[in-house]
Parts: sequence; C-alpha cells; structure tokens
Amino acid sequence: MPSIINKFDSIVKNYFDKYRMLGELPPIIASQIKGRLSQDMPKFLRYEEDGIVVWGRPDDYLDLEDGATVVYDHKTRAEPPTEIHPSYRLQMDVYSYLLQMNNFRTTNKALIGYYFPADCDLHNGLPISCKVVEVTTNPKEVKILLARARNILDGSIPASAENCKYCQWGDQIIHME
Repeated sequence: MPSIINKFDSIVKNYFDKYRMLGELPPIIASQIKGRLSQDMPKFLRYEEDGIVVWGRPDDYLDLEDGATVVYDHKTRAEPPTEIHPSYRLQMDVYSYLLQMNNFRTTNKALIGYYFPADCDLHNGLPISCKVVEVTTNPKEVKILLARARNILDGSIPASAENCKYCQWGDQIIHME
C-alpha cells in the first residue's frame, strides 16, 4: 500500500479523535450525519463460533439518534463513488455481524465516508471533500459464509487438477520434502 494512503488515514483518524474529545462531529461530515462519534468502543471486534474466528478493525463508530451504534469506515478515492464496491459491502456486513454478536445495540446499517481531493490550485493547499454513504447491511450473509466455510473445512480435500496453478504449486511443495 502506498505510504501516502497510510499518512492520509492517520490524518483522518487524528482529525476524528480531536472532534471526539470536543464531543462534536467533524465539520467535514457534520451536515451529512445525525448522531455523534462513539466513545470507548473497542479497536477490534472479534467473535468465534464453531472454531471459526471472525474479526475486524473498524475505523470508527457512530452513535445514531435512536441509540444504535454503527460502524463508520474511511475510504480514499479519486472522486465520489457511483456505487459501493461489493468488497466494501461485505466488510460492512461483517462489522454489523460483529457488533451484533458482541451484544452492542446496533442496526443493519453502516456508514462509509469517501474522501477525495477537490480541484484546486495546489499552491493554495489541497482541499479534501467527503461524501458519506449509508450502507444497508446484511449480517445474515455472514452466517451463510461461515456455514460455507465450515462445510469446506469439514469436507475432504479435493483432487488435484492439471490446469490448477495452486495444485501444481502444492504438488511441488509436497515433492520437495
């Protein structure tokens, strides 16, 4: 991952922490969200079921006006999104699942803040815009994935296939011993 992304992520998280201490929403998202930044939420969410561990590290959490806590995730892009990438949708499903399984009062939604640069004269600074998108989550989808994973783990190892590069690599490893 390019180091500029890590630096930007650090800047955004510090910005949010500054406003959390003030008890306010950061101005960049305040007009788009009703609620407040959560206090004292865990950095990691983890749940284990039937020997399978599911975990995640949400960027942030928001307490909504109805008292539910939801995940708020930061994403960096070149421009505002036109749709939510399926991997982001799955990530939000997992976070909602983890909140539920850890007994947090939540709802089937998450928020993604997409940060992107605005056109500018660079010598005057680089303005950043943010578009917050609400995602309807489906934690039940995670249960389905976990059941599929359990079936695969409990099943027999499939036979090698001649055209499978992973099988060829595995055969090479076995024959090296």
